[in-house]
Amino acid sequence: MLAFPGAGGVAEPESVYSENAVFFMLGDSNDEASRFQRIYDQVWSMTVDAEASIDMIRRAQAQLTTE
Repeated sequence: MLAFPGAGGVAEPESVYSENAVFFMLGDSNDEASRFQRIYDQVWSMTVDAEASIDMIRRAQAQLTTE
């Protein structure tokens, strides 16, 4: 999600930028921005905190080094 300040203190509408190895997209319609914001919020709600993430990485590393 990209947000830019506009002239006179009025913010420009949000834009969506997404990319991967073979494709990129830049969308600026309100519908696209709303849809991507909802998706981002849903994905973010499924993440773990920093400590849990570190623990998960350490467990995965330990499994790789003991196999």
